[in-house]
Amino acid sequence: MTDLPLDYIGESDEDPYVTTLPENLPSKPVEPTKELRESMRKMGRDNLYYLCKVILGYSKLVPHVHMPMCEFADTVKSRRRLKLMPRTHYKTTIWTIALTIKDILNDPNITILIVADTGTNASRFMREIQQHFQMNELFRWLYSEIIPKNFTKATWSQTEMIVPRTQVRREPTVDAIGAGGGVESRHYDVIRPDDLVTEKCIRSAVEMEALNVWAGGLESLLNSEIEGLIDFTGSRKQKGDLYEVQMKRYGDGFETQELGPHATQIGEMAVFWRRDIENGKPIFPEQNSMAFLMRMKKWDPQRYHAQYANSPKGTGLNTYDSEDLRYWRWSPDGNHIICAHKGEMFLRMSPWAGERIILYDPAQAKKVGNSQNAILVLLRGYPLPFRIVLEAHIGHYPAEEAIQLLFDLDKKWNPSFISVEYRGFQGAIKNWVHEKAEREEISVPPMILWPPEGSPKAQWAKDQHIQAVQPLTRTNLVWLHENQIELVEQFEFHPNVRWDDGVDCFSQSLDYWPAMMSEAEHMEGIQTERDYIEENIGIIPLFRDSDMKEKAWDEMAYLSQLNATGYRQHMGR
Repeated sequence: MTDLPLDYIGESDEDPYVTTLPENLPSKPVEPTKELRESMRKMGRDNLYYLCKVILGYSKLVPHVHMPMCEFADTVKSRRRLKLMPRTHYKTTIWTIALTIKDILNDPNITILIVADTGTNASRFMREIQQHFQMNELFRWLYSEIIPKNFTKATWSQTEMIVPRTQVRREPTVDAIGAGGGVESRHYDVIRPDDLVTEKCIRSAVEMEALNVWAGGLESLLNSEIEGLIDFTGSRKQKGDLYEVQMKRYGDGFETQELGPHATQIGEMAVFWRRDIENGKPIFPEQNSMAFLMRMKKWDPQRYHAQYANSPKGTGLNTYDSEDLRYWRWSPDGNHIICAHKGEMFLRMSPWAGERIILYDPAQAKKVGNSQNAILVLLRGYPLPFRIVLEAHIGHYPAEEAIQLLFDLDKKWNPSFISVEYRGFQGAIKNWVHEKAEREEISVPPMILWPPEGSPKAQWAKDQHIQAVQPLTRTNLVWLHENQIELVEQFEFHPNVRWDDGVDCFSQSLDYWPAMMSEAEHMEGIQTERDYIEENIGIIPLFRDSDMKEKAWDEMAYLSQLNATGYRQHMGR
């Protein structure tokens, strides 16, 4: 059976596949009864996943990735839809090839316009659809009434096809054009643009703007603006790309409402959106391993974010400079943290030699919504004041799962305390932890609520907390692990990110360090810290007086001397 687009080569989300032979497609059942035929016919018309996997023979589809994609297409009735998936996740196969066939099965009189980035790719999509009508024995047996009796006499070319129908229509059943092409005097029930944002658009703001203007005219090609469907498929490529423009066009000024797994409604537009890695794991490991994705991200980051991450890299100013971030690793024996950059080792320490805290920013929603749960385990470096993120757990999961994770991490890392953000329902987390401990007769982890009582940060907005971390990143004090995918990307791309709960959670640490360290510990490491900072950013920390033997370095006072660039502000004397 065929698993990939047929005879396809080019900038699709799929791999090349040679011209399909009939024996590679599904065959008619050995015992083709009337009852079986009627049952399969109905399933194929009603269930896109069944149509894809059983009737069309796309055997590499898997339920945990592709069933939600199919359910979105089957059930969401919005007339403006945007479906976003990473490259090589079979989005074209499901949402352009199979869904177009399903539409024809349910209404042979329908008119559909398929738009690809180029006319050549549009023709290849058309050819794949046509080969099921011509060569798929099972499909032809089930739906013989829509199979042309003589393909040489039917309207059947690389750019258009007409199936037997009961109404006279000017337009063919399916038309195929490249983006920017013209279809004068034709109107459609469904317009299906597929992956229109090319690398040329990414490199050129002029090309992107031209695409956005052209796509803005698609509504005029519908038979009915109210009943017609515009069904975008693609991957987010960059800030301001076609898909962001469409979300603003149909959803600007509206609140986001959750529709189901990975799906939201924004004004008139329904959006399905997943990325390649969620909750620290590839969503489609059968196709893309973590090793492959990390290799792609490391050696070709621009292509990774444009094709796989489905998460746009901002073209404007980001909150943090990714060049300022640092990455730690485990020593070969797994017993020590190694903080090294460009071949120079700055710190080697046991995770048990420094203070550890757990930070928790709770979210109420279990499913994809406007916020995520974020739980971070931080280690305070010594003698250098690094903030080392030992573990990062960011995602949409229920409160009971988060609470269990807190108990597990408390047992594993023995932190000084667990800090829980206290806002709205989040204040109930501490009570729930106590209830669980009492119910299961286990010890209660040490917990405090954040922000601390009397802290001016209680009145700060979320972005203010996140921006307050800038001096730490700009002085290379934040050390992450490359496997902490969600947290790394939030640091790299904020504010051009879908969620920012990880960096917001990290900001809690500003209220606890260096106060956690005793004055004696400060004194022991002060000269090392002083030398390190002077060497790396060229300034000397200020002290309350010149007697370093009596006064420990006040790190928060030092950080307050830095503006957003990480350099000393002008101070009058």
